[in-house]
Amino acid sequence: MVSLPVHHIGLITRHLERSLSVYMALGFEQETEIIADTVQQNRIVFLGSTAPQTMRLELIEPMEGSSVARLPDGWQHICFDALSIPDFENWFSKQKIGKLYRRRVVAPALGGRIVSFACLRDGSFVEFIHR
Repeated sequence: MVSLPVHHIGLITRHLERSLSVYMALGFEQETEIIADTVQQNRIVFLGSTAPQTMRLELIEPMEGSSVARLPDGWQHICFDALSIPDFENWFSKQKIGKLYRRRVVAPALGGRIVSFACLRDGSFVEFIHR
């Protein structure tokens, strides 16, 4: 059995700076500058917390043309650190847990790493960062 570590939880917001100040008041620290992701058309910032456990949030503010612009504010996805692309795709197809979208994206907010997405059988949307 493969265990995929959680990288972050993605939250959609219409007001990035306001949400940033709210989560910082809740004890999160800003890990990155606000990044304009022109690949996925979102403004993004990562926040981290270490107490009582390590947790990372991605705040996502849709820009014009974003694929998430029509989704409501709040929880959007969970992101896992995944295997290399061929190993991961092979593993995922054997699990029969959902539909893996074949479109891969370069993620500027993640240091240019490749990400892919899936919709799980329960309707959850997930992201995978590839090694």
